[in-house]
Amino acid sequence: MSKKYYIYLFKDSLDNVIYVGMTTTFERRVFQHKDKEWFVNVSKVFKSEPLENETVAKIYEIYYINKFKASENQKDNYSIECPCPFQKELTFDTYNCDFVTVVKNIVLKMVSPNENKISIKKPNIKLDLNYDNITKEFKSMKNKGD
Repeated sequence: MSKKYYIYLFKDSLDNVIYVGMTTTFERRVFQHKDKEWFVNVSKVFKSEPLENETVAKIYEIYYINKFKASENQKDNYSIECPCPFQKELTFDTYNCDFVTVVKNIVLKMVSPNENKISIKKPNIKLDLNYDNITKEFKSMKNKGD
């Protein structure tokens, strides 16, 4: 079975695309963004249809960074004009944000705003925020709600 690649978009509450990424492991990659200052501003997450080829996925990633002028992407992937329009735009579906909400809530409980910077509220408390533990917590929360 071949690897599937996905392009994902993070939007803020004003519906601006703030980040575009590419991944083969969607939830794990979303989780890896939890430490970014801008992550708490994510209100919607979109995931593309699967792509069969890494090179095509990378080209689409750069294309969408440029198309949406995603503010939080690396500036070296960003140019004033899109490099080229695609004959076929990708289809994006809204991703069920429960997982993202769980991660955001954990991050928000750990931090407090301090002059537009994030600072740890309780530095003496060690939180085990690895992907597997968050996923287990998320699944247990979902099972309680079913």
